[in-house]
Amino acid sequence: MLDGTREVEVLDLLVVPGVGRTYPFRIGEDVYDEVHRSLARVFYFQRAGIDLTYTRRRFPELIREGEFLPPGQDGVTRNHMDRIWANAFKWIAEDKRLHGHLGAWTDEDGNGGSADLGLEWQGLFVAGSRTELVFYGALAQFENVVGGRISFGRLVPHGRWDVLYDLSNHHIEGAEEDRDDLLQHRL
Repeated sequence: MLDGTREVEVLDLLVVPGVGRTYPFRIGEDVYDEVHRSLARVFYFQRAGIDLTYTRRRFPELIREGEFLPPGQDGVTRNHMDRIWANAFKWIAEDKRLHGHLGAWTDEDGNGGSADLGLEWQGLFVAGSRTELVFYGALAQFENVVGGRISFGRLVPHGRWDVLYDLSNHHIEGAEEDRDDLLQHRL
């Protein structure tokens, strides 16, 4: 017996033609390496998730930082804010992740919804970096928004830094025609 292995000596071997044949195989310490590598890739590429959340708030106007607005009787009986949203992601390649968001809300004055779809690349330009491209939109009673953003970030020894550029068009319902669209960008 050597290092947990066993030696077997075969003295007699009965051979029946057409029965008992096996495929050739190799014995060694690394025979399962390719299986482990393939299985790790399966688990890695199957990474996906979805998060579904619902919240209901009564009297949301009372939850304002440093401000207290006493509600009227109508506000007490009708005031609420309901939100539901779903976030999902799926790794589509070893270094690419597709992600999305859908949301809807309602309160005593109106309702609306939002959506975005993005693609994230790991290590696109530099090792340890993250580059992301997102397109988004929102519909509400008084304002509709459509836009996109691109961001680049990198891990550094004591944290992370990011650069982001966002361009969006805000369409204001009920505004004068020459002032109903506001092009907004930020860096």
